[in-house]
Amino acid sequence: MTDLLPSDLPRLRTLRTWHAMWVERIDEAIAVAEQLERAAAGRGAAAAHPGLDR
Repeated sequence: MTDLLPSDLPRLRTLRTWHAMWVERIDEAIAVAEQLERAAAGRGAAAAHPGLDR
């Protein structure tokens, strides 16, 4: 085990929960960023071909 982590189970479990929550928040932020990127790319494609969206 590394010296940077506590050795007792309750604190290890607390750290595990805390980090899992952050990973979930990061995954949500990634999903939003990907959605925004796709939307921007879609707007760029529509602007490049203005007659195709009718």
